[in-house]
Amino acid sequence: MANGTTAYPHDGKIEQVIIERALIVSGWLCSFYFNLVLHAAGGEKDLPEMSFTGGWVDDVIVPIFKFVGVTVLCMLPLIIYAIVKGIGFFNVFSSDDAVVYGLIALGTLAFPMIMLMAAVGGLGTLMHPILILLTLAKTIVPYLITCFLVGGALFATSLAADALNAHQGGKNPFSAQILISIASMYAWIVSMRVIGLYYHHFKHRFSWSWG
Repeated sequence: MANGTTAYPHDGKIEQVIIERALIVSGWLCSFYFNLVLHAAGGEKDLPEMSFTGGWVDDVIVPIFKFVGVTVLCMLPLIIYAIVKGIGFFNVFSSDDAVVYGLIALGTLAFPMIMLMAAVGGLGTLMHPILILLTLAKTIVPYLITCFLVGGALFATSLAADALNAHQGGKNPFSAQILISIASMYAWIVSMRVIGLYYHHFKHRFSWSWG
């Protein structure tokens, strides 16, 4: 150009492509995680096949909404408390409020069961809280072990990412980001398998049947 500057008319399209690819990968991972729970719950020893045959709706949109829904349900008491107290979303996990820590722990305890419902039998089971409480009472030890393993795997990955970020002075090179992503994915794979195996080995103690 005459003024010596360079125009990039396709910047908007490039950003759109990046967002679309990120959305596809996120949805595909969510779908994969749900399938991990389902396969483990059915006693499958192998990981589910990685495919993208259901299209945008079944393999991207629905899994993302389900995963977000599970997270919101688990953290709903924390969300409500943060709103009432006026705690900002990005500050809630760094808060020194003891109630916040307690509600995070409560959400962590609820996560395996709600994820199991979403992956195997549907969230409609939440309409029967008495059955859920009876099931938890009859499987309290294995369920707490499941919560510990799931929470421990995800928490350890988060700590490792924070430590790496601190070591790099807050500037993670691409290689470090790849390592963090791989570690996070592995932690989620382990967590989803553990949740599915909890149902597989103790479904005879559940107060309902998913077939």
